[in-house]
Amino acid sequence: MSASLNFDFPSGHEPRRGRLTASGIILGMIGCLMGLLATFYLMADNLIAGAMTVSSGATGSSAGPANMDFMRLSMMMAGVLMGSIAALFLVTAYGSIFLRRWARPVALYLSFTWLYLGFVYLVWMLVFMGPMQREMMAQMNQAMATAPGGPPSPGSTPPMAGMEGMFTIMMIVGVVMIAVFGIMLPGLVIWLNWHRDVRVTLEFCDSKPRWTDRCPVPVLGIAFGAITIAVINVPSLIMGWFPLFGKMLTGTGAQLAILGTSLLFLLIAWTVYRRMMIGWALAVLAMILFATSGVLTMLYADYHDLYAAMGMDEALIEQSMGSIKMMQDAPGSMVMMILAFLPALGFVIWCFRYFKKPLIETNAALPTASA
Repeated sequence: MSASLNFDFPSGHEPRRGRLTASGIILGMIGCLMGLLATFYLMADNLIAGAMTVSSGATGSSAGPANMDFMRLSMMMAGVLMGSIAALFLVTAYGSIFLRRWARPVALYLSFTWLYLGFVYLVWMLVFMGPMQREMMAQMNQAMATAPGGPPSPGSTPPMAGMEGMFTIMMIVGVVMIAVFGIMLPGLVIWLNWHRDVRVTLEFCDSKPRWTDRCPVPVLGIAFGAITIAVINVPSLIMGWFPLFGKMLTGTGAQLAILGTSLLFLLIAWTVYRRMMIGWALAVLAMILFATSGVLTMLYADYHDLYAAMGMDEALIEQSMGSIKMMQDAPGSMVMMILAFLPALGFVIWCFRYFKKPLIETNAALPTASA
């Protein structure tokens, strides 16, 4: 800790540069990891597409040329998305390490979103572990039955013997990885940035008010979330489909719906950032409508036609439909979707208190590090 930072620091507070540095290091490491994954997807699409090609003699299905364009497009979109996330993490890491006052709100948004998604995915894995195992075993048994050698003889050892134990081990490892990297790590970043002296440290070292000072951090979280949805929605223009209340729109209708949705969430982001009541109302309404659309789409959408429009061959469609049917038939799938939605809706409703107050600067003036 520098002597100048300690000398003029406001009384009653302690400098927390160590917390900010640690937070920046963690965010930077995650950003580098996401950047590597983005590079892998963008540079090795041919290799991945070749590796995903399955011999019809081994599994009874084939990822033929009709699927190649779909696979490469999917990997390109994943690479662009991961690259964008990597850039955001790296920029936030820079802000944390070099004590920029805008870094804390962005770091809190990233880590809370990260924690939320990690928790939802962990619960999803625990709920669907059994159905996933049964579906995978059924597909593998069917593939062995249609293999060139034919099904195993009645007295022989079943070829799938021991696979259940291996699958269980894989799921346990997956649960542990999600618990560590999807819950504990973002929780650590939240803890590092949560202390009030972290905010005071940033305001002291970066005395100029920034764009993040125009509204409270929770309201910024809603605005950031709306921008995220608007941006993530845009690549669907390339895919050419849009789920809407149990239907799958395609073609021009889907593109118009995608553009309209992105513009709506950008409008929500701006009005929420300005703390306009209409922005809060639109955010709540949009969340309810899109959650309802998601549930109805899961229950009633024709995924077969959707996958066919994507260029998937019939064998791969049948395999994918098995997973979709598992999700639709599982009693906990709809409950999971609703429970995953409620915390986000509750947070937005809780933030209503910030929209009843006039728009003011939220941070009081503090002595500067150069005083």
